[in-house]
Amino acid sequence: PARDLDEVLEKLGAQRLIPTGFGDDQDVDQYHTGFGEWKSQLYSRLGVDKVTASGGEDDGPVKSDEVIKTETKQLRGTLKEALDDITTGQIPFHDTKLIKSHGSYQQDDRDLREERQKLGIENAFSFMIR
Repeated sequence: PARDLDEVLEKLGAQRLIPTGFGDDQDVDQYHTGFGEWKSQLYSRLGVDKVTASGGEDDGPVKSDEVIKTETKQLRGTLKEALDDITTGQIPFHDTKLIKSHGSYQQDDRDLREERQKLGIENAFSFMIR
């Protein structure tokens, strides 16, 4: 679908700012290296030194569930520390994978996302439990 959209936009006369970037979540580091290189080119082209997203710093390559289990004391991880942290309403990415194993999901309120980004504050996070 993304390549089809790119082709349609090109036929309509759209001009690319930078070459199209494609990632593959089956790569060893998933999409992180390819996206990081593409993002740097885009920011440079736009004249933006650094953009901070609501999620903060990149947590690196996504780990397999088995690696997470091994590294997190069999799904205990750092959840207590993350939930005790009153400076933020979210938990780190590596713990979001962990809470899924326990039947919970972290999400942010999409309706408030843009407004909160303009204010320079983190997204409004909540948790769902199934």
